[in-house]
Amino acid sequence: LDGEAREIDPSMLVIADASRPVALAGIMGGANSEISPSTTDLLIESAHFDPLTVRRAARRLGIHTEASHRFERGCDPEMAATACDVAAAMIARLCGGRVCRGRIDVDARRGPARTLSLSVAGLSRFAGLEIAAPDVLRILDGLGFAPRAEGDRVTVTPPSHRVDVDRVADLYEEVIRHCGYGAVPARLPVLSTSPGHRHPNWELVDRARDAAVGVGLAEVMTFAFIDPDDDALTGELPFASGPPLPLSNPLARTQSVMRRSLLPGLLAGARVNLNRGERALAIFEQGRVFCAGDGVPVERERLALAIAGSRDGCAAAFTDLKGLVEELLDRISFPAVEWRRGGGPWLAEAEGAVLAAGDAVIGIAGLLAERTAARWDLRQPVYVAELELADASGGRPPVRFQPVPRYPSVVADMTVEHPAGLAFATLDGAVRELAGERVETVELQARFTGAGLPADRVRTTLRMVYRHPERSLTQDEVNAAQAELRGRLAARLGVSFA
Repeated sequence: LDGEAREIDPSMLVIADASRPVALAGIMGGANSEISPSTTDLLIESAHFDPLTVRRAARRLGIHTEASHRFERGCDPEMAATACDVAAAMIARLCGGRVCRGRIDVDARRGPARTLSLSVAGLSRFAGLEIAAPDVLRILDGLGFAPRAEGDRVTVTPPSHRVDVDRVADLYEEVIRHCGYGAVPARLPVLSTSPGHRHPNWELVDRARDAAVGVGLAEVMTFAFIDPDDDALTGELPFASGPPLPLSNPLARTQSVMRRSLLPGLLAGARVNLNRGERALAIFEQGRVFCAGDGVPVERERLALAIAGSRDGCAAAFTDLKGLVEELLDRISFPAVEWRRGGGPWLAEAEGAVLAAGDAVIGIAGLLAERTAARWDLRQPVYVAELELADASGGRPPVRFQPVPRYPSVVADMTVEHPAGLAFATLDGAVRELAGERVETVELQARFTGAGLPADRVRTTLRMVYRHPERSLTQDEVNAAQAELRGRLAARLGVSFA
């Protein structure tokens, strides 16, 4: 009737004459049977069609009509004959003409009428008040349910127009509604008194996200489905989770594998931001990575970050990345991590590191290698890091509050001369181990190379803060502790002091 030609398939129900369809059943009539000013004879058809069949056909054809709307939501199948008589009478009264006697009535339904059975005692327990069997019979009879009592049970036949009543709970609602909801007593539910708790990993994830925002990073969210070519590169990471996990029904090849690393999505986001003129990129993503496991997929929590460009006229450098990662780890109370050279093919050899907590590798950090940057079309240096939150959470000590110190601290500096090949992490770890419990903090103050020193020597100045919890320390005590520390460092690392 709307002037459009549509292609139908065998699953769609039609109304047809001996040779051709004349209407889409329950949806719309056809133009070949449309009434025109010259029409003199009418054939009226009134029918009830299956709601699911009408709904599927309407959706596939992209048609939504008043007829399809009514059939989809259910209507009274017993009204077909009555509706046909009413329509014929209205046409004769309003337009003239004569209604022919008789009709063809075909009922394709099979089986007896649907029945439901409820227990009067069960209804009383459900409602929380006593409802007598005669009251139940009276209410249901008044609603047209034709109830029949059989001991404690009442069997009913819902009226054909009550398509919404299809289970015992619906009968309970009808009876209680007529008794009055105000008669139902108000009772508090019985709740378990056991205290709730959060999984430690959930707390860690929340704190990691808050810490990343706190150090000045902007959060991004990317798809967990990635290109298998990108996923192949993530297999080269020193802490790849396991075999890839392909999707059974991917939307496209470029989204056909679950990510094993956050870096592919993060680098795609970095490219978009840099191409749009972002001068000081500092972004992070916290999310899950996936891999095939022993029978079931494995999910792990990670956090990745990327920085690029310049801020306040200073270009991003490895020291900026290291500072961000260390500050982030400190805010979420990670145990001390060791920075080792490496990172695999993803990172530049001169500015790449793996992060280890004991024997476990928990992350990588460094400058993207040229090959990796070219893969994501990144035309300027980008520094990235990715941390495995799950592996580090096991060694994370609980956060404990301490009282504010009552006694003053004493600050002491120490300049150590050592070979250029001695990593700062090794020196820092030795100082923290040998300094004793009176040292609160150890900080790097300066590193000096050049005039006055051989090419293979470096001078590193460390600042230590001493404090006693029960009394004030004297300068002589601190000097003695420093002298003892120098002797221990010289014996262990072979260093000298300026």
